[in-house]
Amino acid sequence: MKLKFRKLFIYFIGLIIITSVILTSLYIKQHFQNIHKKSISTALITDILQLYDADQLSLFPSELPGVFKKKVQIGIETRDALILFAPQIIESRFKVPSEASLKFGFGALEKSYQGRGDGFQLTVKIIAGAEEEIVYSRYIDPKKNIGDRRWFDTTLDLKSYAGQDICLCFELLGSYKNPCQLWWEPDNRDDCAVVSSPTISGQDNINPGEHFNVILISIDTLRADHLGCYGFKRSEISPYIDWVSKKGTLFTQVISQSPWTIPSHMSIFTGLIPSFHRVNEPYTKFGTFNTGEGSPYRILSDSIPTLPQFFKTQGYRTIAITSGGTMGGKLGFCKGFDLYREATLIESHSFIEQWLKENKSQPFFMFLHTMRVHAPYLGFEYLPEVLTTGQVQELKQYCASFLASPYMGISVIPFEKDRIVIAAERGILSKMDLFKPEITKLLYQGAILETDRYMGKLLNSLQSLDLMKNTIVVITSDHGEEFTDHDPANFYDAHGKTVYDEVVHVPLIFCIPGLDRTGKKISTQVRSIDIMPTLLNLCTIAYDQKDLQGVSLLPFFEGEGFKHDLEAISEATSEGPEMKAFRSHTHKYIESIELIDRVNDERILVADADKLERQELYDLEHDPGEKEDLFDNIEKQSISLSLKHKLDTIIHQAVDRLHKAREDRRLSIDEHMRQRLKALGYVE
Repeated sequence: MKLKFRKLFIYFIGLIIITSVILTSLYIKQHFQNIHKKSISTALITDILQLYDADQLSLFPSELPGVFKKKVQIGIETRDALILFAPQIIESRFKVPSEASLKFGFGALEKSYQGRGDGFQLTVKIIAGAEEEIVYSRYIDPKKNIGDRRWFDTTLDLKSYAGQDICLCFELLGSYKNPCQLWWEPDNRDDCAVVSSPTISGQDNINPGEHFNVILISIDTLRADHLGCYGFKRSEISPYIDWVSKKGTLFTQVISQSPWTIPSHMSIFTGLIPSFHRVNEPYTKFGTFNTGEGSPYRILSDSIPTLPQFFKTQGYRTIAITSGGTMGGKLGFCKGFDLYREATLIESHSFIEQWLKENKSQPFFMFLHTMRVHAPYLGFEYLPEVLTTGQVQELKQYCASFLASPYMGISVIPFEKDRIVIAAERGILSKMDLFKPEITKLLYQGAILETDRYMGKLLNSLQSLDLMKNTIVVITSDHGEEFTDHDPANFYDAHGKTVYDEVVHVPLIFCIPGLDRTGKKISTQVRSIDIMPTLLNLCTIAYDQKDLQGVSLLPFFEGEGFKHDLEAISEATSEGPEMKAFRSHTHKYIESIELIDRVNDERILVADADKLERQELYDLEHDPGEKEDLFDNIEKQSISLSLKHKLDTIIHQAVDRLHKAREDRRLSIDEHMRQRLKALGYVE
């Protein structure tokens, strides 16, 4: 009896153990099957949705279920990319042209490996008929390996497939490369890969011989009156820029739409004044946004097209090399660019030269931006005029020490780095009792000379690559700089607060191949917003004039010109009260508008009389330095009223545009986006 009971007890215990093992196995299998599904965190999805849409991906032009096409930044480069979640396969079918190659890059979104994502494997396969070949495979784990936090660029030779119809497959698998066959599955949580601009050579759709290339160069903080070609006393300060002016057309009276970097460059890129493109919030707010301490900075609306987007849609290769920080791609500057690289021009010259070699057979639009002339001023060439050799050497050593400091490492964001270095230079100059206008002016002028030398290096590269014969070169600036012009205390990093000519009068030079108007100077007043339509006209790219406030300057190159000067608006929203200027060729009206909420930097667009802190009027013909304010002059009241009325009319249009945009805004996820999220497995 006891034996029988013991057997039953053993059978019972065994049954429990077997049942437990089965249930545990099913649970574990289900658990890892759930992980195997696309488990995407809300934070990652939110971050992806906030990215700008990719402009064009030639291999995958149509919608792909469960795939986002976005502008993605990894390291210093922003590119058009496909965002994939493991496990996933995407395919493209096409006929391979002769002498073809496949180019693409891939990497990981920072927000993915900061969260639950870790490693993944990307495999590229080619299926031709019944044959399948793996042409590329790589596993990266950016969470564990810092070296994997970059773009991995690849070029694959497809000559053996020339003339064949193939299926190109990109396959993404999750964390574990060799999963157990029983139930263990790869951990796919937030395993997110980005595949940048996969392209096949031989797909060029326009003939490079029929179209100009364009190189648009912006030298940040460059005053027009500090170049030799604009009559500066040091004729040797800018020989290479002067050479471009002698080969091309120079506009002597060019007005920028803002005295600081972000809104001014966005006006160049959109052909709109700051109140229209709306990327014009205060500089102080941009600073807190970049350090993670403030609310999001306003970025360019998807509905506003940019200059590089027009070129992109016409088949041009598009690339930008910028100094980052206030030219960060995430503000909207990256829109339209195949590649948006945030690095200095000097550091990037070899990269630029190689890119030109590889892409000169296809029309291209290149935007180059340098902050070399911006504070901190690091040009020592002219200091021996006022300092001893020992003082110059000591200052150089000080500057070398803070440039080599840990703060200059890549771990520090560009905006914060700039602030640290500028503060360091001010401190060094003060310590040596050299923080004086005559010293900072010379440092600034020396920086212009060094920048011009780089322009010579760039021009030599264009000549050696035989590109000058079909490349339009444009040189300009976003704003100038004040050196005690209106305030004895402003002689270092002094821009953004006012709209006087020292900060809004900028250079503009067009060098156009084959144009028989070399060395011509145009005195008619024009604006930075006119650059965009002019370049589109020169390259015969269609646009709708009603969408732009700038106008084409093509008539000047054709020998006709304009009967009247173009009236210009400049807006200062960097710090303090809002300042707006309306400038005719003969007079400038300025108004300063108080903030609604000084704590949150909330501003108004159109001022009632009681909101105006100050109004000014200057006669530019008799007082080009804007020293004598004529606003209270009774004889000049009609001029003030006329210019203010014109300013208010345009700004009221901006208010109407803003109200319409607010009415059209949709905060909820639309059905199209819901279906894409459903395909990703994120929503039911």
